[in-house]
Amino acid sequence: MTTLRTTVQSFDLFDTLIARACVSPVNLFTEVGCALGVADFAAARMQAEQSVYAASDQFDLTAIYRQLSAIGYCDASLAARLMAAEVEAEFDNAIPIAENIASVRDFDLVVSDMYLPSATLRGLLQHVGLRRFVHLFVSNVGKHQATIWPQLTQRWLILRHIGDNAHADVAQPQQFGIATSHYTGAAQNSTERYLDDMGLTLVSRIARRLRLANPYVADTLEAELWNSFVTFNVPLLCVSAVAVKRQRTACGKRKVLFLSRDCHFLSEVFLSLYPDEPAELVYVSRNALAADVDGFARYLTGHNVAESLVCDIVSTGLSWWRFSQSTAQSIAFFALVHIDNHQYQAFDANELLQDPQYQFQAATRTSEIDKWSIAIEMLNTADHGATVALDPVGNDFVPRFEARHELPSNLLKCLILAQAAAMQSLHTQRHTVRQELAGLSDPDATIATLVSRLCATDWINRFADFSICQPTS
Repeated sequence: MTTLRTTVQSFDLFDTLIARACVSPVNLFTEVGCALGVADFAAARMQAEQSVYAASDQFDLTAIYRQLSAIGYCDASLAARLMAAEVEAEFDNAIPIAENIASVRDFDLVVSDMYLPSATLRGLLQHVGLRRFVHLFVSNVGKHQATIWPQLTQRWLILRHIGDNAHADVAQPQQFGIATSHYTGAAQNSTERYLDDMGLTLVSRIARRLRLANPYVADTLEAELWNSFVTFNVPLLCVSAVAVKRQRTACGKRKVLFLSRDCHFLSEVFLSLYPDEPAELVYVSRNALAADVDGFARYLTGHNVAESLVCDIVSTGLSWWRFSQSTAQSIAFFALVHIDNHQYQAFDANELLQDPQYQFQAATRTSEIDKWSIAIEMLNTADHGATVALDPVGNDFVPRFEARHELPSNLLKCLILAQAAAMQSLHTQRHTVRQELAGLSDPDATIATLVSRLCATDWINRFADFSICQPTS
């Protein structure tokens, strides 16, 4: 009698269902050594693993730590503490790869070449939010040497195996007629590696964590938008926050006035990183400012514009220069990007830049960017239309907004959710992020690089012209 095999999917575990926030095991071992004050632990830990593997391809975490004791690196008591700290660090660093976690069904297979015990691995899967029952198969080299696949294919019809290792997760199962999918998303992308190289390691890890946590179905417009926001815009806002702070100090101002809409997200990041710094979001648009100079003069005076650095994401500088001239008001203005060769209307930018009453500075300029697009403005929109007027209410003003928004509600919601996720990470890791940012010798150069990378991304350029995201009704 023929026994029908149950159809299942098969998944690798690390870098397929779970990623490490610290990126690599070496970084995890370094964290353990630092936490316990043990010098050169990472190197000793890796050497011990290599030694036990050379002696036998059947070993576990306990055997690795016995080896550390046997070679005299530590006594048994310290070995036990280090082993417990390593397991705890795995839990601290475990982050879900949302795309693949969502694909797991009840009774699917998880197959891992790993030294951690099965109970620990199940705990890690539960820790990252897997709510399915899975069959878990753990060995040291079962995938690598392909010894696991005959017994699994005898019991189950494996529709597909998904994993990150080209040899163990792709070539080896294919020998047994198993369709495979090579998942490479857990690796750092080029922008995350760039941030690492710049000393912004935690910022890089936050961006990667958010990218892997993408809640949207892969290849949808929302998923692409989420990835662009967390890869480019979140690091850009972090670096911009320190650039704004330094510029405010350089021009001798006490406060920062961020312009809505474009600076809505930047103002949130700034206040999260520097909660003791005076900063406000003010509701001003180019057209409204020109239409009601006197009203906005009173509004901005109430917000201490004379003592403030006015900040925008992208600007020609023209509207605020004219406002400065009309009101005889000295304005200190800072833009992340100065539009100096794509003017909306012709004017002599040198006249603006040389006006002593109008202190205009920018981190970078469109003339320095090979492929300028308005993508940065689209990624930094608020959830309301542009300001069209100010209505006086008592001693204050209430902004009136355009009813229409450029983005459809589903994409606007995507940006807001991505920003909220980023803010949650920044709130909990504010001090370390701040330390990294303080170490940047030239924030403007980093801003220029991130803006250039954003503008060079074909997908986001097509998106930014709004031709593919207009509401259908």
